Amino acid sequence: MKRTFNYTGRKSIKRSDVAIIVREVAGSYELSVEPRLSSYSFPSSAEIWVEAYRNPVWMQFQWGSVGAPIPPANRQLEEFESIENVKFRLSVVQPEGGEHHKVLGVADSLSCFKPGDDIENRSELLVVYAEELDGLIWKLDMDGEAPALIINKNVEPTWRELASSNTFRALVYPEVFRRLLSHIVETNDPKELSEDPEESWEANWVRFAMYLGVPWPLSSSIEDAKEEWVEESVRAFCRRHDFLKILCESNINEN
Repeated sequence: MKRTFNYTGRKSIKRSDVAIIVREVAGSYELSVEPRLSSYSFPSSAEIWVEAYRNPVWMQFQWGSVGAPIPPANRQLEEFESIENVKFRLSVVQPEGGEHHKVLGVADSLSCFKPGDDIENRSELLVVYAEELDGLIWKLDMDGEAPALIINKNVEPTWRELASSNTFRALVYPEVFRRLLSHIVETNDPKELSEDPEESWEANWVRFAMYLGVPWPLSSSIEDAKEEWVEESVRAFCRRHDFLKILCESNINEN
């Protein structure tokens, strides 16, 4: 059932406090949401609603409460053939009572985290495109406004099929993640970057790593700590997306 909300007087929830993660499961897209709402003083019984939208397609999910976020039994994005340009909205809503469905807080125009399929439009995280690479299969460019994963345009049957293949995702994306984080800790002061109000692509990638459960090292003087942060973040990234299982299943299917 579609719920309509009253958005008058709502608080703005920082985008950095909501992680939207989409995984491809059995040919469809499964939604996960990780809200961080403890600093907003919402009632613990306030409802969490998550919407996915790309005109004219729209879906809505009830995600438990502020005190007990619980994903719905069915969180498949079955109305969307792809997640390209899909945006998300998280609303914290007054629970049952006189002002039921009044919105207390909202984070809108959220993008999702997903390595692999359909991420070339995720300009705030990673741009993916093709060009002539003179024999290289792929390379990472970090000189622009956002990092770019460039794939050889001469790959057959198409570079897009390579980018979305399980083998490519399992073998390449962990290395891309490692290079990005290594570059970040080598070229930025950790404390300053942790206070960046979502202005730089480096800060967005640090927040992504933190969503994986790896604390950001605030000290800029301990090189070993920064290196361990990179490695633990990559391990958490691989565990989150189960790349080992994906690669093994891909090899079995090919044989």
